Amino acid sequence: MESGRKAGQDGLGLGLSIVVAIVEAHHGTLEVRPVSEGGLDVTVALPGPVREEGPA
Repeated sequence: MESGRKAGQDGLGLGLSIVVAIVEAHHGTLEVRPVSEGGLDVTVALPGPVREEGPA
């Protein structure tokens, strides 16, 4: 298993708040699930570029 960074006991920080702001600004979706060993499993999905269609 990959070793990730873990917050201290308080678990307070700006990281997730920043992610939420970015995802909202780009009209994406964010899924956050607690992991039984501690921490979170975070999935971010952002829409692809908008394609403008020209004359056919």
